[in-house]
Amino acid sequence: MLFSESVYLLSQSKISQMEIFEARQKIILFVKQFQTLYGLEHMTFNLHKFLHACDCVANTGPFWAYSTYEFEDSNGKVQKMFNGNQSIAIQIVKRYK
Repeated sequence: MLFSESVYLLSQSKISQMEIFEARQKIILFVKQFQTLYGLEHMTFNLHKFLHACDCVANTGPFWAYSTYEFEDSNGKVQKMFNGNQSIAIQIVKRYK
């Protein structure tokens, strides 16, 4: 829940300094509890990077403004527009029309 709530806060269109502070507190608590909840073997560098998410949002804007969320979604849509590995561009154009 802490993870989901912090990601939600950092993904809003407009984020106040208070919401960034709230997200930071949730992230810190999540990271502190992570080993107990999921085990040491699941603690990776990505968990450490998550501690810096609030700084990134404060400096660059919400997650959706610079992350790959939207690009990954678009890639999935394009991938469904072709089969095999020949004439891919033609297949995509035909299905897009």
